[in-house]
Amino acid sequence: MRYRAASEFLAAFYKGDVENAKALKQWGISTGFKSSQIAFAKSGRPAEVAIVVTGGGELSVLFAPGGQRSTMQRTELGEFDPLTKTALRKRMIELVIGYLGVRN
Repeated sequence: MRYRAASEFLAAFYKGDVENAKALKQWGISTGFKSSQIAFAKSGRPAEVAIVVTGGGELSVLFAPGGQRSTMQRTELGEFDPLTKTALRKRMIELVIGYLGVRN
């Protein structure tokens, strides 16, 4: 049940905040959503950042410089809680734009 709730939140986040974000497009960031995961790639390079839902309904941000899984780092965002989804949304945005160097 937690996995499903987290996946639905991530899908809504993608549709509402990521899919048509002008700032991402202006900075050459492409995005995609697939099976409880949002991937971010800069200027045609392999995806370097992904937000994923883990098996237990937790959210994580994965950073893979140059798309290399061998150097991947992970920031755990914790278990999805509908009561704190606004703060979670802000934290995900901060992490992604901070890593990719996107500024409004």
